[in-house]
Formats: sequence, C-alpha cells, structure tokens
Amino acid sequence: KYGLSTPKVFGAFDLSAVSPVDPEELLKSFQQQGVQHSAWINDLEPPAFTVCPELGELKAFLASEEHGFQAVLMSGSGSTIYCIGEPQEGTEAFKAAVREKYDIEGIWRTNLVRRASVDEWYAAPEEQAE
Repeated sequence: KYGLSTPKVFGAFDLSAVSPVDPEELLKSFQQQGVQHSAWINDLEPPAFTVCPELGELKAFLASEEHGFQAVLMSGSGSTIYCIGEPQEGTEAFKAAVREKYDIEGIWRTNLVRRASVDEWYAAPEEQAE
C-alpha cells in the first residue's frame, strides 16, 4: 500500500519546474474538448515520485501501451492514480495484471459527470436519471 506525506511532497516541490502551460489555455482544453485531449498536468507528480518512487513506477505501468488508456495521472499530491478510458485487455485482465505486480488499496471504476453549462450544477447523465 502506498501513502504520501503532503508536507514531504511539497518539501520536494521545485517551483521553477512547474509546467509552462497557461492555466487559462488548459481550462479551455477541458471546456472545449472534455477529456479528449493530451493536456493533462499535475505539477505535484515529480516531487511525489521523488518521495515515493514506487508510485512513479505504478503510473508508468498503468500508462504503458499494453493497457491503452488515454491518460494516466496522479490526483493532487497523491497517492491516488487514475486512468482515463478503458483498459484494452478488458477490466478483469487489467485488474489481475495490476494486482499481480502491485499491492494497492483497490481499483474502482467511476464515471465523469459534467455540467451542461457553467450556470448549472452537476446532474446525473440522462440515461441514469430517474
């Protein structure tokens, strides 16, 4: 099981190494393309992976071509890592491959929920709403 100390991650953070991508442009990518883009950034990944190299290895494993995810990213200062898309080998084979190599807390499937506009709050997708 992996865990990170937030103070240790921020202690390893190098402000001069943050992404040069303009946050407004990054926001536009998400607004205009949803998750169908390659502009995924988390400036806390490098220091987190310095503090816990095993998490960097896990991310690299999940991001490998054999799984076929669109994107793999760590959430915040860690230690949750999430994958966007479907594993190309199928869910059960993917879970087995991960568990064979890593002692992780769990693997959960989720769905992204988007607002129809910035003036609305989140709602369940139409096919799930009752």
